Amino acid sequence: YRHESTYPVSLDELLDLLENLIGSIANPSSRSGRLDFEPAEVPDFNEYFISFEKIVAKYEDLIIRKIRGKGNGMLQEIVADLGSLDSVRCFFAALFLARDQKVELEQKDDDILITLVNDAPKKGEKHDKN
Repeated sequence: YRHESTYPVSLDELLDLLENLIGSIANPSSRSGRLDFEPAEVPDFNEYFISFEKIVAKYEDLIIRKIRGKGNGMLQEIVADLGSLDSVRCFFAALFLARDQKVELEQKDDDILITLVNDAPKKGEKHDKN
């Protein structure tokens, strides 16, 4: 707060004003017109926000659905009909799918090839052939 005086103010007047301000801050109960409110219950924000995992899962499903037929697809083709925000979400979903070893990602020039990983055994797992 800044108050520009329209008249000359003495140092004593400024010190009195400062003393009054310090007194009112130090003794908040002496303030007149104080309102007492009941504490409000804090809302559960989880009810209002969609979890990040649910958003990513939606885009993971979109990627899998679009590449399932051929087994692979280019990211730019997958996001061709999406807006900027949805394209970014789809990119993150591709990263999550790669982390979970459901797809493999390979950079091809300015695009990313997303290849669906078969349910072949992972490294270190034994495969029984009957």
